[in-house]
Amino acid sequence: MVGVPTSKGCQNCRSRKKGCDLARPACGRCLKLGLTCSGYRRDVLFVQLDPSGDSSAAKTENVQKQTSRADVELALVPRPDSHIFDLPHALIQLASQQQYKALFWDAYIPQRSGAPTLTSGGLLPPSVSWLQTACGESDGSATTSNGVLALSIARLARISRSRDLLETATRLHGFAIQQVRQRLAQHHVAHDDSLLASIMLLASYEVYEGGSEGQRASTWISHVRGATEMVALRGVLGASSTFAMKLYLGAWYNELVDAITVRRDISSGPFFSLATLDFDQQTADEIELYEVMSHLPAILAAIESIEVQNLHTTPIQVAARCITFSDRLATWQGKVQAHRRERLCWTESSQLYEQVGGTFPDYTFHESMGFADLSTAHLQLLYWTGLLLLKSVLFVTCQSLRKVASNTEVINAFASVLKADDSSTCHELAWKIAQSVEYFTQAENGLMGLQLLAFPMTVAQGCLRHMQSKDLAWFDLIYQRLETRDIRLQGFLDDMSAGRRSRIVRT
Repeated sequence: MVGVPTSKGCQNCRSRKKGCDLARPACGRCLKLGLTCSGYRRDVLFVQLDPSGDSSAAKTENVQKQTSRADVELALVPRPDSHIFDLPHALIQLASQQQYKALFWDAYIPQRSGAPTLTSGGLLPPSVSWLQTACGESDGSATTSNGVLALSIARLARISRSRDLLETATRLHGFAIQQVRQRLAQHHVAHDDSLLASIMLLASYEVYEGGSEGQRASTWISHVRGATEMVALRGVLGASSTFAMKLYLGAWYNELVDAITVRRDISSGPFFSLATLDFDQQTADEIELYEVMSHLPAILAAIESIEVQNLHTTPIQVAARCITFSDRLATWQGKVQAHRRERLCWTESSQLYEQVGGTFPDYTFHESMGFADLSTAHLQLLYWTGLLLLKSVLFVTCQSLRKVASNTEVINAFASVLKADDSSTCHELAWKIAQSVEYFTQAENGLMGLQLLAFPMTVAQGCLRHMQSKDLAWFDLIYQRLETRDIRLQGFLDDMSAGRRSRIVRT
């Protein structure tokens, strides 16, 4: 039995295949990127060979029982010269698939104390917990299984820098698309939960891993609209199972984001009937907020449609709708605060700033936002995002109208009623969203929350960019942090904010 030592660098640098300066107690690369250095433990791999020298009996064993997430992911890279005894091919294939699905749990599910959290109670928002259930039930559906495997293998490919694994993930993703198309051509498939989950997995793939750069947003939108059409066919009775309800909430959130990007009215969409059903308080809070937010796309469209020639009628109607929307958001926030009886959020010292603040003095985020769990963080972030969208669109519209109107009296009155000239409110809300990003990007929160972060982050960036705020620099540091985990979220956000077709904040 021969001991083979691994690289001497810290585990973060080894997993990313980067040079390490071996500084102690933490290496310089980790400090620069704002990471917690994982130390210099040397794993030893023991290779046990059959006495006859037959390589088919070779197997590897890592004696280190507690491994990091990156170690687990790299351990799954197939070794070209290794074999698994003399087992049937189908059994070996099944074992490999289960390994990759285990990687899915480890990479995507939030963790506490180093162990994946297998239940969503109080931790995962209902609108993303469907992804957790889809993985658990994927063995019964080839389409869903391929979707889960594509996400898992693509994640492993990013970490291990394996072109072969990335090609495998791309092929599986293509197979899943073909299978969805074939299933949709069949009759009586609208009520199949696995088919709806498969469509939503395709959308998630664009957020987390992505296909062609420049097309991720448009491809995501096409999948989202396909899921919405399927929900419309199923109706409220299609949400009879717990899994289906989670799928509905996930589809509703995606539909909300899509509708805001193109200012499409969804105030009477297929999801509103969910409010008539009975749920636990956590789910009821989410549904109520989605219902309020679903009125926002039409309101934003109405604000942007105000023109000089209709200043004497339209602003009055629009102002009433804006006030009603703001009041409903405030009512929702008050109810949630009352029945939860605890702080929804708080400020705390930013660990990321503490690690890089001296190097980057221009960053102003000395504090970050803390939350009890991802569910609370998601709802609070969406609440701020709704207010920020309303305030920012009002601010930009009033500015534009003043440039072309000869008489600004009506515009000034409209802006006064809605406090539309208060850019400080926009900056404050964008700042809160930016301060929340650090929470979502913590490694122990997994990747699930990133899908909920993409929309608020795009809105905050758009507003700060319009105000030419130096706080935009903070996002560069966040992207660097995500890159250390091989997460390609920036490409998706760039696609979402590029082009009028999918621009959320229009300037």
